[in-house]
Amino acid sequence: MRRNVFGFHAILITFFSLFVVVSQAEKAQADFLSLPPASSRPRVISQHDIGDCACGPCAVFNALEFGDPALNNLAAALPGHAPADKVRALIQQYGGQPSIVTRNQPRYLDNGGMWEDDLVSFINDCLKTDSAAPVRGDHLTRQANETGTACLRRVYDELSHSLTAGFPPVVNLQAYTEHKNFFHRYWKWMDGHFVTVVAVQNTLPQDASKFSMSVADSQSGRILEVSVYADQNRQPASLARTQTQRSGKVPAQVARDYPCLTIQSPKLEGILEGPANSAQTICVIDYAVHR
Repeated sequence: MRRNVFGFHAILITFFSLFVVVSQAEKAQADFLSLPPASSRPRVISQHDIGDCACGPCAVFNALEFGDPALNNLAAALPGHAPADKVRALIQQYGGQPSIVTRNQPRYLDNGGMWEDDLVSFINDCLKTDSAAPVRGDHLTRQANETGTACLRRVYDELSHSLTAGFPPVVNLQAYTEHKNFFHRYWKWMDGHFVTVVAVQNTLPQDASKFSMSVADSQSGRILEVSVYADQNRQPASLARTQTQRSGKVPAQVARDYPCLTIQSPKLEGILEGPANSAQTICVIDYAVHR
């Protein structure tokens, strides 16, 4: 499931943070855009029969299944009868090309998963086989002179626009645990996970500080509800590590410390790993692939 995709670019992230709170979608109270009734929606692919690090390709397959008819046709045309076989076909056809991050390695590793920056080329290589409209990727961080609520609005607009355009966005979630020493507090990377946004709430009030969305999660094989918050009061903390790792195996050198999205998160129903009695955990929405 894991390839640490957050720190490779050494992105400077300001004080804005996006809270992520996850529960089962059946408990959702908001009116959602584009989520079909449970009886008629596709089944969420589970990665357990594919691989521990297969959340990226599974999220792509879920996007094809929950997308417009052209994407549905791409999913149906993949070799294999069972959904797991079709995901393996996706990996075989588009996961073997060189990574744009670690060029001496393929986009997908069985024991390492995918870098988020390889997702766009992975998906677009698939889409162009049917001349479907391409996608692009964005880091979901606050831009210069942008308020937290404005950033929340921009992210909401990007996700809802992509859903309307027929492509359910693939987003990357990242989790960190709190650590302290004599001098300062810092957050240490713990895990990352790709999910597919299949619905967002219908409207967003002008002064909203949060919005809700539903995601297809291959770890649980279910649709989960996620609430995304703009928190402009949280203080930044340093992200301390000497290297990032793809699934803890392949090191890549990055800057040691830099400001980071600092968000409070519950356990995310086991999506992001961490012992129940560990120090405080935070979760961020780091990246989205969308139309």
